[in-house]
Amino acid sequence: MSAISRLFGKNLLKGLDEIQASLQAVVEKQEFSRKVDLNKCSPEVLPVAYQINNVLETFDTAYKKQIEFISCAAHELKTPVAVLKVNSFNAHSYTTLEQYKENYTLIEEYIERLSILVKSLLFMSRANKGTLITELKITDLSHLVRETFNGFEPYVSNMNISMSFDIQPDLFVLCEPGQVSQIFINFVQNAFSYGRPYGYVKVSLMEEDDKVVFSVSDNGIGIAHKNIEHIWEPFWQVKKSRNNDGSSGLGLAIVKLFADMNDAKLSVKSVLGEGTTFSVSFNKVKGN
Repeated sequence: MSAISRLFGKNLLKGLDEIQASLQAVVEKQEFSRKVDLNKCSPEVLPVAYQINNVLETFDTAYKKQIEFISCAAHELKTPVAVLKVNSFNAHSYTTLEQYKENYTLIEEYIERLSILVKSLLFMSRANKGTLITELKITDLSHLVRETFNGFEPYVSNMNISMSFDIQPDLFVLCEPGQVSQIFINFVQNAFSYGRPYGYVKVSLMEEDDKVVFSVSDNGIGIAHKNIEHIWEPFWQVKKSRNNDGSSGLGLAIVKLFADMNDAKLSVKSVLGEGTTFSVSFNKVKGN
């Protein structure tokens, strides 16, 4: 029996020993799944036990997510590292310049994939630590959209998918332009990655009441309704993209971070087999 229980009475504070044991298990063994047995608590202690269990549940959920994230990150890193290792080893047996060129091209491709993944992981780590600084400023979003996709045609010219723009002029919001531009690019890249041959991608920027809404629509493979709630999770992907672009699975998770940092709201509408529309809405402000 604890000193407190002896001081105030065994029955009145029944359960303090159970609480102490649970907290000790968390501190010493990181057993976040350990909970206080409410049946062992007196009515006076029960409210505190409930609160402690709620806190432990929050810790347990966060801990499991962290473990899952590390596992997924390791899995994503495993493939490019394995490819680089195998091709570096095989290079010793090559005898022609053509073989060396093919090997170099493949190694270069996987180094780029590895670099993107590592940068994304570092970014998410900094964001979760709260060390990222976002400097918001009044921005002409209409101009930012045009600027973002200026010269974008070469990227999509060989995909047999048409791209169109409907941009309302002179729409201003408070945002960090670099982060918002990345949201735009990610939405469009996803539309092309999961689009269908000879399909379309439509980009629009419109004023809706006191909001400015950027949307990207496609008639690609779509997303099942049950999966929509998961798309912002790190490493979660609907299925292999059509053009096998080596996506890390972190794009939409980073989009979610950028949206939160810019006080923007994300939404998705999708019908499996028919297409998807991704949207991000900002509070409209007056221009300079």
